[in-house]
Amino acid sequence: MIRTTVRDATYALDGILDNRSQLPIRIHSTDTAGYSDIIFAVFDLLGLQFAPRLAGLPDTRLWHTGRVHDSPAGRLLKHRVKLDLILAQWDDLLRVAGSLDQGTVTTSLLVARLHAQQRRSTVAAALQDYGRLVKTEFVLRYLTRPAERRGIHRQLNKGETIFALEDAVFYGNEGRIRLQTLDRQSTQAAALALVSSAIVTWNTHHMNAIVERERAAGRPLDDIALARLSPAIHAHINLNGLYHIHPERPPRHLAPRRDTLATYR
Repeated sequence: MIRTTVRDATYALDGILDNRSQLPIRIHSTDTAGYSDIIFAVFDLLGLQFAPRLAGLPDTRLWHTGRVHDSPAGRLLKHRVKLDLILAQWDDLLRVAGSLDQGTVTTSLLVARLHAQQRRSTVAAALQDYGRLVKTEFVLRYLTRPAERRGIHRQLNKGETIFALEDAVFYGNEGRIRLQTLDRQSTQAAALALVSSAIVTWNTHHMNAIVERERAAGRPLDDIALARLSPAIHAHINLNGLYHIHPERPPRHLAPRRDTLATYR
């Protein structure tokens, strides 16, 4: 269970490092509230890219390592990191990354301990300064590369479609978990994930069948447009009533509805 008062990016990194699927995860996107300088540093040290959607860019601090040019771009780099501190603690920073990669400690626990320190250790200070450099480089890319910026927004929009699906499924009690015990709350959350995953699987199956049917009929389909489709659509799903599931009966193929293609388009 994760408290809502902590940054979720650290727990997301826990899941990325414990990823047991065959899908390589390289980039993680989140909203502005999900990042800190240390999180930027940890992601970079692990060979991953942390790509949040930033708000309040005029108030974002940008950092430099030495003398900057007297130009509009140079004047944005108002703050200076302690490069000597980063170099002196570099071996320890790599040890931190190795401990996270090997599972000796979780990222959520490490970051929580570093933020809770009354007096920052030299490792925490070096990690924060290194994260400031990584964040500065990311902000400059974010501002100057529209394609990369759109990619971050598309990634977050995919997550929002999943949230919208779960909100639609979890309409009872206005989407609030009101059970008292942790076990019952976990069971209810797991049931929500199961039903949502079933809808996504059902949509994926039929969307794939429709695409294959259209291509077999010689109708051209744009791959870029297909990449924007989401299997989390749910307007065509009847969320009320009873579904009878027979686990011992072999599944039969469900033919797509005639208006399904128009719905997906």
